Amino acid sequence: MRLRLRLRLGQFGILFGAGVAGLSVAQTTGLGLVTILPATLVALWGMRAWGRRAVAAESERLVRAIAAERTGEALEHVASLKEAYADYPAMLTQLGVNEAALLTSVGRNGDALRVLEAIDREKLAAPWRPWHANNLAYCLAEEGHAERGLTLVRESIALSESAASSGEKIVGQDALEASQLGTLGICLVKTGAHEEARVHLERSLDLGGPPSVRAIRAYYLGEALRPLGRVDEAKAAFELALREAPESTWATRAREGLEKLTAYR
Repeated sequence: MRLRLRLRLGQFGILFGAGVAGLSVAQTTGLGLVTILPATLVALWGMRAWGRRAVAAESERLVRAIAAERTGEALEHVASLKEAYADYPAMLTQLGVNEAALLTSVGRNGDALRVLEAIDREKLAAPWRPWHANNLAYCLAEEGHAERGLTLVRESIALSESAASSGEKIVGQDALEASQLGTLGICLVKTGAHEEARVHLERSLDLGGPPSVRAIRAYYLGEALRPLGRVDEAKAAFELALREAPESTWATRAREGLEKLTAYR
């Protein structure tokens, strides 16, 4: 029996591979569909001190904490699972990607950046590498390194295109495209390429997503449109960010963006 839960996450969401504590997530532009897989899958890995049932139970607690948006609790469960998988480097790298996603979902981009930079991408399974590059690009952009972020998100896109041409499957492929567009647009806004950023951010918004994610992309769309002198469109973008997540940091930034628009009138 499978349990499906809807999650609201950050710009790049949370992705558990089937091998990570028996979980699988198909992330969709920040909205994850979580599936707790049968415990038999967990038996593929022989955890020493824990045992299959303990790992499966901790995995389920993690999923429920994420679904309830109890990020602090979820991070504690990630720490426990990292202990359980201490002898399994491949699992640890995948858990690291998810830990970073949790951190960025609450605005801890600096912490997420440190986690992602510590990951040896060569130890990641190929379907995860585009996500790692995309997520790292987003954190770099938010931490003031947009040029590096731009290089990495383009690398992420190239990895996806290469996988598609060779018939490889990428974890959460449809969601990855939306996230890449959003990350690319954000990096371009921060490097001053506002018209190009506008195109990618509009496409990412067209792909939908939960309010928390749409607020981020709408805010940055407003930031792309404002310097172009497209005041009415920028106003609409900032107002969309306010409607989507009125209590968020992005709503605060959107209000500041609206105030700046007065200089263009």
